[in-house]
Amino acid sequence: MQATIVDLRYKMNQVLKALERNDTVSVLYRGKLKGVPSPATTTSTAKVTGHSFFGCWGDPVRWRVMC
Repeated sequence: MQATIVDLRYKMNQVLKALERNDTVSVLYRGKLKGVPSPATTTSTAKVTGHSFFGCWGDPVRWRVMC
């Protein structure tokens, strides 16, 4: 899909639907290509509890060492 700056302003819903369909959108400004936003990839499955800082406030000894 090709979209101009005016399309981004007035027809953003159509542009977002194109990105949901995994289409790439070419953004044009005065007929020249300015950028190509691509659909977002899947998010990571990392958990917050796996981070080393999770829960460090509960243990004073660990807090002095890590935080």
